[in-house]
Amino acid sequence: MSNKTPKVHHNTIFSYCNDVATMRHFYTDLLGLEETYFDDEQGWLTYSSGTLQVVFVRAKSPLPVTSDWGKQPSYQEGKLEIPSWVIQIDYADFDATIERIKSDASVTLLDGNVRSPRDGHKSFWLRDPMETTIELYASNESVEA
Repeated sequence: MSNKTPKVHHNTIFSYCNDVATMRHFYTDLLGLEETYFDDEQGWLTYSSGTLQVVFVRAKSPLPVTSDWGKQPSYQEGKLEIPSWVIQIDYADFDATIERIKSDASVTLLDGNVRSPRDGHKSFWLRDPMETTIELYASNESVEA
């Protein structure tokens, strides 16, 4: 038996949802993520970021939709201990992305305010169509992808 510590390589995250077209509107049209595959008939929507692939799959039966904010260490309003996401947006695109999101009345916003946890950083909280808590984050510091 090897004494090496196992390494975890995240390749794919599957996230079940009630409607892939609604998820597509949110992640592609509002957030600006680049989708790599979409099939509404089969209920399949895919995004890639580096070596990670996020796949939204339509559930066979309707799933419950979260009714409150997930906890994150970066803000105090979250109550539920459930999965949540942080998505980094290019700093130059951040303000336009937030305005696009605010113009869509279907999106649940935490308070509609951009917060600056420290100089050169911006954060904004919202929930996706399954009401998963998402922090949009931008930094004007160089980040290697």
